[in-house]
Amino acid sequence: GRGLAVRMSDGYRALDLRGVWATAPYLHNGSVPTLEALLSPPDELPATFERSGFTIDTSVAGNGNGGHDFGTDLTPDERLALIAYLRTL
Repeated sequence: GRGLAVRMSDGYRALDLRGVWATAPYLHNGSVPTLEALLSPPDELPATFERSGFTIDTSVAGNGNGGHDFGTDLTPDERLALIAYLRTL
């Protein structure tokens, strides 16, 4: 059969970033709706948002979006430049 092949590796293989702008929502649990929100400080993240007619509520257990602050200290111009770059991939 075509089962999962598990083997030793030299570490974690990150996903390719091509088309990342089109893969929202973000984070492992889909708790951030946009690239702009992903790079915003945690206290500015939306508590709820709509996705395909369904309301994502980040206050529900398992839907949290806290603790992910990478890139949130960028200046507004740096943030816009990074998002513009990611949209070219």
